[in-house]
Amino acid sequence: MNRIFFDERNAPQAIAFTGHRILTPEERAEADLRLYEFVSQAANLGTREFICGGALGFDTAAELAVLKLKREYPDVRLRLFLPCREHYKYWSQADAAVFEEILRLADSAEYANEKYFRGCMQMRDRAMVDASEMLAAWLRADEMTGGTVYTVRYALKHGVRVVNLIGDIENE
Repeated sequence: MNRIFFDERNAPQAIAFTGHRILTPEERAEADLRLYEFVSQAANLGTREFICGGALGFDTAAELAVLKLKREYPDVRLRLFLPCREHYKYWSQADAAVFEEILRLADSAEYANEKYFRGCMQMRDRAMVDASEMLAAWLRADEMTGGTVYTVRYALKHGVRVVNLIGDIENE
């Protein structure tokens, strides 16, 4: 793909991620490639803080890309902003094991609340955007509802630059 996401004038200090929970195997493979290319470019230009929300799908792919990047850039930080401590208790055993390893390797984890309540996901999403200068999204052009759309709209409303790694939208 070799898309240029940054130049020296606009590399952010902190980048948050949002995307769909369900990715086809083809989408996941493409997301993995684009995410690593994206975080590598950002780190090469000085970005050291990456913020992820701990969800299945795109969030997991972003977290794994950042952890892989930490091998080259040990000063890169993975911050997890999570809705609540038990947010993954109904996940499959395999997905929960992957998340627990991500949680163990992350530099920090912050919780919107100790226990689940209606609205804790959106509280987490707002906190991620508020702590970042850029939001990297995996947002399909035909999907205009859900958490990813909510987070992208919140970022745009608050002046946070949004880059859609699918390539359909960008607010530059």
